[in-house]
Amino acid sequence: MKLSINGIKNTTDWEKAGIKLPSYDVEKVAEDTKKSPVWVHFGIGNIFRIFIGGIADSLLEQGVSDKGITCVETFDFDVVDKIYKPFDNLVMAVTLKEDGNTEKKVLGSLTEAIKAQSYLQKEWERLKEIFADPGLQMVSFTITEKGYALKDSKGEFFSFIREDIDNGPEKATSAMAVTAALLYERFKACKAPIAVVSMDNCSHNGEKLRNSITEMVTEWNKKGFVGNDFVDYVNNEELVSFPWSMIDKITPRPADSVAKALEEAGVEDMSPVITSKKTYIAPFVNAEGPQYLVIEDRFPNGRPQLEKAGVFMTDRQTVNKVERMKVTTCLNPLHTALAVYGCLLGYNLIADEMKDKELSELAANGGTKAFARLYETVYREMYYTAFYTLCDDADAVELVTASARDGMTTVNKLRSEDAFRAFMFRNLCARIRTKLRESPVQPVPENGGFDIRAEFSRLSDAERLVASMYIGAKLQPDEISLFTGMSSTAVNKTLEKVLTAFELD
Repeated sequence: MKLSINGIKNTTDWEKAGIKLPSYDVEKVAEDTKKSPVWVHFGIGNIFRIFIGGIADSLLEQGVSDKGITCVETFDFDVVDKIYKPFDNLVMAVTLKEDGNTEKKVLGSLTEAIKAQSYLQKEWERLKEIFADPGLQMVSFTITEKGYALKDSKGEFFSFIREDIDNGPEKATSAMAVTAALLYERFKACKAPIAVVSMDNCSHNGEKLRNSITEMVTEWNKKGFVGNDFVDYVNNEELVSFPWSMIDKITPRPADSVAKALEEAGVEDMSPVITSKKTYIAPFVNAEGPQYLVIEDRFPNGRPQLEKAGVFMTDRQTVNKVERMKVTTCLNPLHTALAVYGCLLGYNLIADEMKDKELSELAANGGTKAFARLYETVYREMYYTAFYTLCDDADAVELVTASARDGMTTVNKLRSEDAFRAFMFRNLCARIRTKLRESPVQPVPENGGFDIRAEFSRLSDAERLVASMYIGAKLQPDEISLFTGMSSTAVNKTLEKVLTAFELD
């Protein structure tokens, strides 16, 4: 069985394989959508194909829509050439169930795949045609948060953004420039309203998108590429709205096990590919079943009946509250805890971590047993750091134990940036410095020959701390810099001095 328009016409084989096919006429939907596009989407990777594509598929199945989605790619054109065109824009959606079973369905809601680059004249003209259509209601995005960025950490435009600004709308390359250029085409053609909707998983995503588009347009205006009337058009949210949204769906990379199962069921050419831009993608998409999409209902030119496909349409304040709940309470903290701790404990999959009783407890309420296991992974390194810095066993045990108590009370508050290992070592280093101010280390008498504790006792406090972490705990210089707060240069100079003195490499 081939995943293609002709291939799915032999419905019997697909039914035997337990794969559901579209009940609507895929070819007619594609034809009608090309004639009168309603919904354009930028960023046509995995989460879009199964989630957003699934929403459009549901509307088609219910008969409340007769149009699919026009798919546009601005970054990885291999996705169009290797995943969309060879399979007639069809998607094999594989939903992973909690009991280990899967639900398989072919989606026919993605009607056209276009590479959005101004130098590709045929495709660029097609995009202009689409955006000039007054019936176009919305353009949405899943391009990741970095796709909206115009400036670097110094507040300077990225070089490719600067080129887009200098070259104007007709030579746009970046996602934001392309979008602004196509909005300009719409302005020139019909001045019709439109909703520009970020569906990326970032806070205040609509605001980020609006700021990037308006800044690009403003820069073009300064250079005379566009007039003040177009600037006013883009800044008028009664005409060009930027609704906020919150999206949530776990969509991992395509799994080899899923590809194998599909091919065993008789579906051909299901092997995943890695594109030249390092996108991991396949003719199928595997994803968990639970999903949520909450969108601010501000669509000045109308919209598909998204709520009938499970989308929550609401106001901006509610979107913000839902996003905050997800990020701070219900999802992100749990995933972060499991990911960080699971890596420390040697797990490779969240699914395997959830089978671990102690990690499940951690996800639920902080898990003291999970903390104990994590503490075991760093205790030895922490002890050697304290012992060789303080040159005293009792003091070392005391400070490591105190750091463990702090870790126990703080474990529930940790996020990805507060990784367990970093927290524990930073806490220990602070305690060591306090101890040294209270009780300076005294030289340790030598017992004949090379006595490393005696040698350590003759170093300065900073030298002992760095050397103990490198020699005793076997940490790398970048870790030492991170945990101690010392610059990389200071750490390396200190190590060079100590290792030379000890005649060590």
